[in-house]
Amino acid sequence: MAGSHLRERLARKKPRGTSWVGIAAIAVLAVGIGSTLAVQKVANQREREYLLNLARTAATSIDPLAMSALTGSAEDLSRPQYNSIKATLHQIREANPDVRFAYLMGNRGTDKMFFFADSEPPTSDDYSAPGDVYEETTLAQLEGFRQGRAFVEGPTSDVWGEWISAMAPVRDPASGRTIALVGLDIDTTLFNQRIFEAAVLPLSVTGGALVVLMGYWLYARRVRRAAEDVAQEREIFRVVLDDMPSGVIVAKFPSGEVVLENPQAWSLSERRDEHGHVSDYRFVDSQGKRYPPGEVPIAMTLASGERVVRDDLHVERAGGKLRLRAESAPVRDVEGHIRFAVMVLTQLD
Repeated sequence: MAGSHLRERLARKKPRGTSWVGIAAIAVLAVGIGSTLAVQKVANQREREYLLNLARTAATSIDPLAMSALTGSAEDLSRPQYNSIKATLHQIREANPDVRFAYLMGNRGTDKMFFFADSEPPTSDDYSAPGDVYEETTLAQLEGFRQGRAFVEGPTSDVWGEWISAMAPVRDPASGRTIALVGLDIDTTLFNQRIFEAAVLPLSVTGGALVVLMGYWLYARRVRRAAEDVAQEREIFRVVLDDMPSGVIVAKFPSGEVVLENPQAWSLSERRDEHGHVSDYRFVDSQGKRYPPGEVPIAMTLASGERVVRDDLHVERAGGKLRLRAESAPVRDVEGHIRFAVMVLTQLD
């Protein structure tokens, strides 16, 4: 019977609702991703504006009169103006270590740009000679030259790598006509690294919040499981206790307040009210006289902290008296302090 009751009562499970920790984690993740994307977008715009201003500044350092002496051919190699402009481009690159290439490009009305000069020494494998055609010419470069406007493009790829490029026009001071474009290239990997560094803070905050939530979830799950285990053990104890043939009474130490009793305790004793004190239990002796409340075993255990056994308690029932055996003992905590007293009542005849 007890086994059947136990299975039925333990089978009753309350449905679990959606964990607020999961909802919070989704919210944190959504906000974190949104913030990171927003920061990356702002950082991307900021870096591109930085490069654009750098190209515009570089364009102002190019002498347009020296440019007018160049033809964009091998003949420029012998001209001092070419060496002067090449030195300026080298200085621009040296002053900005993040810039890999600095160069001047022109156009003769075709669909290809060509180099006037670059920042590389002639001995470099990446050197471009005057007049070399830039085979990977983009539409943005042609339009930037024709319209005389500064711009940033990329990432774009060529034989030298993948770049984010900023370009600005060099103008003839007399006519205002665009005579060349100053170009500055930054490696895409370096550019993306800067964008990522800008996003580190929101990523870190998001990750930290998720770690805290995960830690709390793991802790809460452990606490919940422990509570469920305790509740299950209590349920098992209650089912077993309810089906015991002996009466069981538990009282707090030292107050004597009754905190637990099983149905058999009711049938083997008398008490004035449902929630009371150990002194409220009524027993009689073999002569039918009331048993002194202070000598009931559980009361004696509460007073002395000792185990007590009595075989002379009786309870009056229709048709006569029931003789009881009462055993009481203290219940101690892990530190040895008495917390409760328990009494077991067993019918003898």
